[in-house]
Amino acid sequence: MIKLISTKLFFKTFRVLHCGKQDVYPLIIIYNCKDCHYSGSGGYAPDLSSDPIAFNAITTGGFINTSSPSSSKFYISVTPAYTGQSGQMYPGGPYLSDAEQATILSWITQGASH
Repeated sequence: MIKLISTKLFFKTFRVLHCGKQDVYPLIIIYNCKDCHYSGSGGYAPDLSSDPIAFNAITTGGFINTSSPSSSKFYISVTPAYTGQSGQMYPGGPYLSDAEQATILSWITQGASH
C-alpha cells in the first residue's frame, strides 16, 4: 500500500510518495531533478517542483504505463536504456542506483498511486 508521509530533507519539509518501504519523491529531491523539470520558461516536462505537482504531472502526463511498467517514460528516463538527446537522467550523473531504479519500477507496478 502506498501512503503519503512527511519527512525532513535539506531543512525543508516535503510530502513524499511512500511505496511500503520505498520512497519515490525523495529521489527527485536527492538527484536535483526539479532543477530542470519545472513549469515555466526553460523547464522540461514533467514538472517535478513539488510532490503534489510531480505526482499529477507524472501520472496524468503520459509518463506512466501501468500496463507495461518497464516501458514507462518516467522509468526509462532514469535507466541506462534511456536514449534521449542528453542520455540517461541526470545528465552528467550521478545516476540512480539499480535499487533506486527498482523503487520507481515497483511504484509503477503497484499502480503508481498516491
